[in-house]
Amino acid sequence: MRETVIKSPSKRDLVFLDEEQQSPQQTPLIILAFGEDFSGKSRFGATAPEVIGCVPLDRKTRSTFERTARELKRRYLIPKQDLVREGNMAVRGRWSELAEAVEAEKSDSEIAKIVEATKKVYRSHINMVKEVTWALHDRDEVQTVFIDTFEQFYQDMLFAYYGRVGHLVRRMPTGKMYKDTSEANQETVDFVNSLSDKNLILTHRTKEEYYKDVRTGRMIWSGYKWLGHNCTLVIEHVKNKRYDPGSEKPGERWHYGLSVQKCTDNIELEGPIGQADGGGGLTDGNVNFEMLRTLVWPETAVW
Repeated sequence: MRETVIKSPSKRDLVFLDEEQQSPQQTPLIILAFGEDFSGKSRFGATAPEVIGCVPLDRKTRSTFERTARELKRRYLIPKQDLVREGNMAVRGRWSELAEAVEAEKSDSEIAKIVEATKKVYRSHINMVKEVTWALHDRDEVQTVFIDTFEQFYQDMLFAYYGRVGHLVRRMPTGKMYKDTSEANQETVDFVNSLSDKNLILTHRTKEEYYKDVRTGRMIWSGYKWLGHNCTLVIEHVKNKRYDPGSEKPGERWHYGLSVQKCTDNIELEGPIGQADGGGGLTDGNVNFEMLRTLVWPETAVW
């Protein structure tokens, strides 16, 4: 790769990297992964390129991730101090006092103090998670950052901004009221973008999709609903409800699978070949980072 110097309108010399064709395996994968509990999300994270920097925010993450990484002989870094949010954070933040304060008709200033104390506790937790994540990301040897679950990070971000209500209520010029989480959303996007020069896996639980209060029949991730726009891949971990190990039917022989919902680098994966039951091979032992990456860039068998 060579360097090309271009003079800007302000007469500054700007240096650009000049390459006719960039090798596709140089591009990191930014993955939003979602699925129901026990569908393989934590295990998938342990199959990523090493060294893997794991940020565990769920109580099941550490045991599943470490067991799988050891089986696969993957090197990883994981914080010694557990980052799982404490169950009594609401008590520490005095949130439990709020209902009593409202019932006792305390002043708005007293209630505001309780809300601010709650927000402060969650902000402290968010800042600690970000500091640990950035420390892993900044190590040259770390090739993948794995945050499990990122849905939990986003939920705590909402609490840090808005208290346990999780949003602000604003009025549109038309008079209609709406829930506003724009500040928390922007900080979440900025955080993801700050990590996106390395492989990044962000896990979420799943929920039913609704459109105009009507079920669509599809499943989507729980958490920030526009996060997929900041990722290069959106994948769903699925469990086969028709699984029968003794069956001769191909659609019943696999137990765990992976389906691609979005892929900016290979849109064909959004079709049958990228689905667990579509013949692409993303089932059971083939549900791993290497197999997925090979499907994204089929011209590169080795990464």
